[in-house]
Amino acid sequence: MKLGHVGRLSGDRRDLAEKLAASDLRGDMELAESLRPTLIHALRSLRDLYDDEDVWRTAEQAVAAVDVPPSRLIESVANYPDSLPALLVFFGYRPPESATQLVSNAVVSLQQVPEDEDPTVAVSKTRDALGELLERALDLEAASPWLLPDIASETIPALDMGVTLATGAATSGVMAIVGAAVVPATLIGGGLALAPVLILGGCYYWRRKRNLRKQNEQLLELHERLPLDLVPAARAAVIQHLDTVLNLQKHTNDKNPQAILDLRNNLEALTDIARRFGSSDSRLRTAANQHQLKTGDASATKFLGQLPQLLVTAAKAKAGLDTGLQIDPTTLAQLEKERYVIANLN
Repeated sequence: MKLGHVGRLSGDRRDLAEKLAASDLRGDMELAESLRPTLIHALRSLRDLYDDEDVWRTAEQAVAAVDVPPSRLIESVANYPDSLPALLVFFGYRPPESATQLVSNAVVSLQQVPEDEDPTVAVSKTRDALGELLERALDLEAASPWLLPDIASETIPALDMGVTLATGAATSGVMAIVGAAVVPATLIGGGLALAPVLILGGCYYWRRKRNLRKQNEQLLELHERLPLDLVPAARAAVIQHLDTVLNLQKHTNDKNPQAILDLRNNLEALTDIARRFGSSDSRLRTAANQHQLKTGDASATKFLGQLPQLLVTAAKAKAGLDTGLQIDPTTLAQLEKERYVIANLN
């Protein structure tokens, strides 16, 4: 088993997230081209993880060795807020995002797992899903620039999953070979339960991300296939995600991990839609302009024109959430304003 996966994946995650955030905050699709080399490198790191048979075999063995339902697994690791982030760093994790936040996302997702789910099947399904992502990105070097931010947005959660799964597999493998003595005693906590928490938490975290993305899958198809009658659906989805964000923000004052994760998920879904539909070179934008000229109905044109600013505001909200677990009042007020404008377009 290669022990360098964690450092490579976390480094790629950091670089890709920084470039994507810069593109979103500028609302400039020309910056999207700068994502290509970083994205190619990140997907190669994920391919390396996918091809490492030892990692996946060790991960399956680790989760099979724990005789409790996944949703109750965290109960067996009393000091996980200290031990699990430290394990990520021990095996090469490089911030940002903080190791503590990554562990929190994984643990929250783990607590939502059905009692009767087979954890070894979850690991194998995760590998299958990773293979599907890599298959879709085979032609990345020839992909249009405006597609790159969407692919990057889908790749970042896969990198997060890879970090936790590789850390868990490395922890389990090292403990199995040389015993727990090689890992600092302060990190041991629940012993062998540490590895399954990271492995399954990462798997279920990524599954939650993919399920939310699938809800908007039709909206995120290639522009060449987007008929103008999808604009009302996109508008409804934007309003729905904005409503959820504004409502969830009220419940994050106590730093509730579930509310924070749901808020982050909805902000990411919102930026995915705003990024794709707000692209200045969108064929959909051209179709909307032609429709306005023919019918006098400017609602589609106005909605699409509102999205570049919404993308910038949503990116600022996401950045604030990542650093302070809160959306600052100015950005929140801007989200409320943009929600009102989009909901009342005629």
